[in-house]
Amino acid sequence: MQKEGDDGTDSFLVKSERVISSLSPRLILLEENGNIPLVPYKDTGWLGLPGGKATEAELAEEVNFLSTGSFPTLAREVWEECGIDVSYHLERSAC
Repeated sequence: MQKEGDDGTDSFLVKSERVISSLSPRLILLEENGNIPLVPYKDTGWLGLPGGKATEAELAEEVNFLSTGSFPTLAREVWEECGIDVSYHLERSAC
């Protein structure tokens, strides 16, 4: 069963009223100078890898989020969080 997030965009997998999980792929980016961009996690003081929850539009019955199925979510999240377009690189990925 799926449920939309509080902001109307994120999707969660609901197994019961007490157990809710989400698909949240992350991407390690390595810049030419060796830097790894990190982004703040919502409502925490922590930094982490860019990425985030899949939207309802990015979910489909046959999507494999352990492989290329996560690419639309990763491309959108990295663009939103870092302003970096990685879609071309993801399409050419050997994953």
